[in-house]
Amino acid sequence: MAIADVLTKLVSAAVDLDGHLARSRGAGNGLLMEMKRNLQVLTLWSRDAIDLKDAVKKLECGRFETAVAGGHDLQKICRGTIRSTHVDDIPMLRHYTGKPTSSLLEELYLKIHELQTLIDVGPGRRRVDLRARLINVMKRLTVVLRSLG
Repeated sequence: MAIADVLTKLVSAAVDLDGHLARSRGAGNGLLMEMKRNLQVLTLWSRDAIDLKDAVKKLECGRFETAVAGGHDLQKICRGTIRSTHVDDIPMLRHYTGKPTSSLLEELYLKIHELQTLIDVGPGRRRVDLRARLINVMKRLTVVLRSLG
């Protein structure tokens, strides 16, 4: 899947994000704002406005980590389950159908953290395709945003 296709899906999934922000409070609101800022970073990267490594470093995880450390129930913050319509055009994520949105949200942030570690420390002897991994982060964020709607 081309990066332009992924970006188109991500932007269309984010259309209702401002509405969700207006309705949410507390940790949920902070987490949605963080996802919105991450969306902006990914959009800039996909349009070649910023370098891949800079984009990965700019991705935020703080609100998610604070919510988890504070004992917030992610299922209350990101209600709902992932339906087949959320993942039909993203085959690699079809196995999430029927699972809580919170489980994909957790994996999204783990993947962001993993990418940041690879940038900071380096992949070691193994070749890692950072571009493909960042595109996969975009796909996960797309499905999370779709399931919020």
